[in-house]
Amino acid sequence: LIRTAKMKFKVKDVPQATQIIEDIILKNKGIITNSAIYNKNVSKHIINISQDSAYNIYYNDLTANLNLRVPCGKLDSSLRQIAPLAIIIDYRIVEGKDVTLNLMAKQLEQTRLEKKQKRVSTAINTRSGKLDDAIAAEDAMDDAMEKADLAKLSEYDTNNKIAFSSIEIELYQDIVITKEKVKRTDQEIASYSPSFGNRIVDALSSGFSALGEILIAVVAIWPLWIILGVGIYIYRRWKNRKKQD
Repeated sequence: LIRTAKMKFKVKDVPQATQIIEDIILKNKGIITNSAIYNKNVSKHIINISQDSAYNIYYNDLTANLNLRVPCGKLDSSLRQIAPLAIIIDYRIVEGKDVTLNLMAKQLEQTRLEKKQKRVSTAINTRSGKLDDAIAAEDAMDDAMEKADLAKLSEYDTNNKIAFSSIEIELYQDIVITKEKVKRTDQEIASYSPSFGNRIVDALSSGFSALGEILIAVVAIWPLWIILGVGIYIYRRWKNRKKQD
């Protein structure tokens, strides 16, 4: 019999269950032909927790696929050791295929091909006649040898599958939720606005600056002030003289 098993079930923790199953197979003198764990991001949410910080919330789907082989006599015991890991079983299929007739057919085919090889070999060794006949005999010999090799390989593959049963397992678990604290990137950038106190200080500073500019401007026109002063002096003297007269 070629015995195989296929299973799919939910576990509490995929990485941990995967390691336990691998250990069970190795303890039963089995072989791990493939073991893969997949982490698929289902969705992502952002929760703001302060003015400049937020949490990224990730929802991940964690699964695993295993292809295993154990000696045929260890299949049932291996499955019983794996069973307690299952929380929910989607399916568990154990099959046995009788290949006795297939093996007998391969053996009979090999016997026929060996006899054919001997006949062709004898014909080649005792050949006489045209070159075309000799080439055809050589081709027939090659064809018979190739078919014999394929029959042997097929028989070996069948015996190997009988000796080692295959197990295919698919694991999954509840959605894994993880969070990551990050800086917020969704804040609007506002233009700078000084405080009330800073505005008063700036106003006083601007006033002093304006007063200084005025004083500088007044000093800059000093000749005009002299002319104006002389004019006022002359005007007052002229007015006084006019009153005396």
